[in-house]
Amino acid sequence: MTNSQQHERDVLYSQIENGYGSVVYSHAAQEEQRTRLTRTEHRIKVAQIVLSALSAAGLVGVFFTLQIWIASITAVITFFLLVLNSYSFRLEIGAKAARHRKAGDQLWLLIRKYLSLLVDFPELDIAEARKRRDVLIAETAEAYCNAERTDDKSFSTAQKPLKEDGLKLSLIHI
Repeated sequence: MTNSQQHERDVLYSQIENGYGSVVYSHAAQEEQRTRLTRTEHRIKVAQIVLSALSAAGLVGVFFTLQIWIASITAVITFFLLVLNSYSFRLEIGAKAARHRKAGDQLWLLIRKYLSLLVDFPELDIAEARKRRDVLIAETAEAYCNAERTDDKSFSTAQKPLKEDGLKLSLIHI
């Protein structure tokens, strides 16, 4: 193999590694966003249950005691419950979390395909490696187009463990 051919293979391998790294980061961000949304949804549901219970208890208290202060507190609690219900209904947190899970699953499969290509790379001729790379690029683009966007916090939170654990794009030294 000539120096030019080896350089061409090295550049192609590096490009595939970079694609792999981008997909790993994106997968981690999707999973982080899903986790954050699920946690938020859980907190909202707990708050809704607590406020509903307090509202119902206040209503019973008003019925039996006819105290104006109980009625006032119950009205405030019921108002907060209404606000929280409206907020959670508008945001569709559960549906968003499900879309992030789906995107994460698609990206997980792409990670495995990139890794397989990196492992198979030494046995492939350059034309076959390019062909497989091009297919992966198209699949990655489609996954990104269909994926729910993550926010900056999820992306930066996802980056930390990847950097600390040393995302080794060159896991496979061949």
